[in-house]
Amino acid sequence: EDLGIADDTLIWFTSDNGGLEVDPDSVAGLRGHKGSLYEGGIRVPALIEWPGTIKPARTSFAASTMGIMPTIVDLLELPESSHLSVMDGESIVPLFGGGAPRRNGGIPFTTKGLALMEGRYKLVQTGRGVSTGWALFDLESDQGERVDLSATKPERVKRMRLELERIAASVERSAAGMDYPEGRVIQPQRTQSWFEMEAYRELYDTFVRLKPDWRVPGAPRAR
Repeated sequence: EDLGIADDTLIWFTSDNGGLEVDPDSVAGLRGHKGSLYEGGIRVPALIEWPGTIKPARTSFAASTMGIMPTIVDLLELPESSHLSVMDGESIVPLFGGGAPRRNGGIPFTTKGLALMEGRYKLVQTGRGVSTGWALFDLESDQGERVDLSATKPERVKRMRLELERIAASVERSAAGMDYPEGRVIQPQRTQSWFEMEAYRELYDTFVRLKPDWRVPGAPRAR
């Protein structure tokens, strides 16, 4: 606003994924917390402001941060040669005009397990290794993910699971640098866990006050 460019500037804000377990109200009654693939661990609000283009509105359309890059590419009408061929998200530009984007695929999650949102349904991996299982939820009627529909919709579970495995393989290829012209990852990934970072240390007392038995992850409990 001070620069006089607010009407021509798109501001896109979204919070970090999931609420912390130390604050039960942080997930508004949803299942799970940060680190979980249930809605309490991944669902967050987003705000997009572009005064000269977007009229004030509210939507429940599910999107993800993977949609930021495709949306910008769409807005700027960039050619395919300007970005990598692998693009996980989808543009949400139709939302800016009050419409609803048509999805060509679901929204995958591949951290600490696998999950896939596809329309009203969400498939979540339960367990690991030999104990791996799958749970299916209808988010339209069951946002709290209490009723597992996997036994009654086995074909949907199978199809969504195969799609998730395909996506996970693609993510592994990207992580190894195979999608980049150099064939390798140039920028090394962060090696520290969040609780080892200086920026979080000042919050430790707050965590303990909200939840007295909280401890630094990985640290031994006091005897």
